[in-house]
This record gives sequence, structure tokens and C-alpha cells, in this order.
Amino acid sequence: MNKIITALLIFLLSLGVCGCANNTPEASKTSYEETTTAIDPTALPRTVANEAALLEDENIHYDGKELIHIEKHFLSEYSLDGQKIEQVYDSSQLSGEDIEGRDGRLIAERCIGIVTDAQSGAGRVLNPYDKEYDYISFSRCNVPYKDGTVIVSYLIYNPETDWVDDVIDRYDFVLTREYET
Repeated sequence: MNKIITALLIFLLSLGVCGCANNTPEASKTSYEETTTAIDPTALPRTVANEAALLEDENIHYDGKELIHIEKHFLSEYSLDGQKIEQVYDSSQLSGEDIEGRDGRLIAERCIGIVTDAQSGAGRVLNPYDKEYDYISFSRCNVPYKDGTVIVSYLIYNPETDWVDDVIDRYDFVLTREYET
């Protein structure tokens, strides 16, 4: 059941159901040079030109401190009709049951993705709940990206329903440009 729900959610996201926005001007000005948090290198797309060199490294990194800064700022600014986000789930920890059981709570999902085809906006989620369903589209985002850009996306689920595909808002922030080609 989870795979069906996840597949449906990914399919809808790939159609561009969700809009993207960067409501944090400071996020685009910050430096992404400090690297602290590891990303699994086997999750990298094959379209990244320097794949062999990247896979020789033990880990691919993004700035974990920057992620915390982005998330704190995002959570302090975002509200829906005065309601604040009650919980942010990492994609790797968010199941269909969690989404269906939100019971009026405003929750968000944190997806960390890498752009695999900048022309089409295609990407891969690096922290998926199910590795079979790791597609994400960046085609409607207003943040500039190239192949290899690592982006954190926050998907906000509608608190008025318990449907797994009812994402009402989406916000994207660049985590690192270190792997751009």
C-alpha cells in the first residue's frame, strides 16, 4: 500500500502539481563552502559529468549548518491561515501512514534532491523513504539550478485532508552548488 501511495505522490509531483518558491532572500546569499553532513554517493545521478571522481570520494557533502539555518528561518516565517507547521519529517522517515494520520495537523516533508537534468527539471531525492520512488521535479522552481545542484524542498501537506497527495505548498532552497556541471 505504501508503494502505491508513494508512487502516486511522486507521479503527481512529476506533473508539476506543486509550485515552487524561494521566500528567503538570505538563503541565496549564503556561502555553501562549509561541508558537514554526508550524502550517499551511490544516490548520485548518472548524468553528473564527473561521476567517477565523485564516487571515488567516500561521501558527498552539503552544509548541515546551512540546512538547519534554512529550516529554522522557513519554520519561523511559514504559516497557513495563522497555523504554524507542527512537525517536519525527513523524507526517509515519512510513511504513507504518517501522512494519512496527520488529523488536522500542518506537517511538512523535507526532501533533499539533486538535479539530474536541468533542461527538463528532473531530479532524484537523495533521502527517499523508498529508493524505488526517488524522482522529483524542479521544473517549476524559481531558484536557479544546473545538473548537480543539491536542493532541499519542503512539501506542506493540507491539514484539512488526510490524502497522501494533497501537497498545498512547496518551497525549494539550494544547499550546495559544489557538484554542478
